[in-house]
Amino acid sequence: MFDHIIKDGVFVEPDADMEAKFVTDARGKYVLPGLIDEHVHLNVSNSNIGANADLLCIPMGVTTAVDAGTSG
Repeated sequence: MFDHIIKDGVFVEPDADMEAKFVTDARGKYVLPGLIDEHVHLNVSNSNIGANADLLCIPMGVTTAVDAGTSG
């Protein structure tokens, strides 16, 4: 088992003096930084191909998305 510590937005080596604010059991999971989707259509209100970012991006690990021209 590996401990992954994120301090100030960066993965760092665990230190005996550190105390966790949050603990997540990630056994059997992949631990990744936020993913980037460079081509997604986000204007769900005005397009039949628009994706709802709150439902499709964040739960899938996408923290940064670039709208590919949904609004014109």
